[in-house]
Amino acid sequence: MTKTRQPRRSPAVAAATPAQCPVAALADEARRLIDAYDAANEAMIDAEDDQRRESHFESVRGAIHKFIYGVVDRATFLQATSGKGALFQLCILNDLVDDLQALADPALGERREGDAEKSREMEHKISRVLYSIAGYLENVGDARLEDACSDYWMDRRYNPFVRVDEAFALLAEKGKAP
Repeated sequence: MTKTRQPRRSPAVAAATPAQCPVAALADEARRLIDAYDAANEAMIDAEDDQRRESHFESVRGAIHKFIYGVVDRATFLQATSGKGALFQLCILNDLVDDLQALADPALGERREGDAEKSREMEHKISRVLYSIAGYLENVGDARLEDACSDYWMDRRYNPFVRVDEAFALLAEKGKAP
């Protein structure tokens, strides 16, 4: 008789419920900070005729940005116990992939011919996988990407599967269902 091996989880994760998910709580905190950042950004734009006020709101915005990424850093050290928490971490991962792409800039070191194209291909592959996982989590879970601050890190409008679905819908309209 073969035993089914259960995945090992930390005691804190095993005891946690989705309502207690520390990563989901950080998603809520990130949402409040992002909204504050947006308000400071709007105030900065509105104050463009007043250099002192514009500079003040730019400073406020910079401080909030540091707090946002403090929340992000903390979220990378925790394990999600809810769909919302997992989606928040996917959004963060998508942003980290973008950062990794920026670090792979050809100006940073010696590159071989074709490396830039391979790097872009890898970024697109990773992004597709992330959106696929996010779609699955949305379908089986209790959270939506928007609940996890996706508008900041993983906007739905960049989901490549949406465009493929649109193309299939066009085929269906023409009676040529896939």
